[in-house]
Amino acid sequence: MRSFGTIAAFAAIALASVTSAVPFPGANEVQTTNYDAGKIPATVDITANLDAVLNANIDVDVHADVLGLVHVDAKVDVNLGIPDVLVGVNAKILPLIKDLSVKLDADIDAKVALDLAVKVFADVKATIDVAVGDIKAVVNANVGDVLHLNGKPIDAKVTAEIFAQLLNAVVLCVALVAKVCVKVDLTALVSIVADITANLAVIIGLVEHVAADVNVDLAGLVSVIVKLCVDLNLTALVNVFVGLGINVNAAVTI
Repeated sequence: MRSFGTIAAFAAIALASVTSAVPFPGANEVQTTNYDAGKIPATVDITANLDAVLNANIDVDVHADVLGLVHVDAKVDVNLGIPDVLVGVNAKILPLIKDLSVKLDADIDAKVALDLAVKVFADVKATIDVAVGDIKAVVNANVGDVLHLNGKPIDAKVTAEIFAQLLNAVVLCVALVAKVCVKVDLTALVSIVADITANLAVIIGLVEHVAADVNVDLAGLVSVIVKLCVDLNLTALVNVFVGLGINVNAAVTI
């Protein structure tokens, strides 16, 4: 098993890269960086947890082509909901992460692994950038219930499961890259990951604004990554987790 020493280095770089968190109730009043970064127990099996997340079966219809359609003619399809956008995001991002995780699982050179990771996470960032705009447009349309998929309402729990799959996959994959690339300078990746996690935090904030019940369920579905977010100093996500009432300094078994 490779050392987790790089996670400490990743955290140190990330601290300088992420200078502020997305506004969220309570986020600015609570210290979230007390954990001794980088000391993740050797018993943590990031790969196994990532495999489980990627292979989870959430009962929704997948339409990857929905992403970005919300801006057509500067109008919002009243039948488009936040779950539609999230499902579209997952349909694009999860296969990228799965392919990367398979390649990282092999006996791969650390520099090659980092180059692959930078390319994949650049694509992840571009997809999430679009999703933020789409979700903002859905929220701003003020069409009432925003929790529907393919024109049909779905409950908060299913929406939370869809979103949690994305959050868990992204963070676990970042941790996997840090583990594999233990002796490589991760600066190029850190700036991309900082943008990704900041935008994921924005999405959590948007969901809180219009469908707070989703985040109530979400809080119980991200325990697998909370401790990793602290260790990796993914500040934007740590702060919104605090806003959700999650004890980010509690021991988490994953």
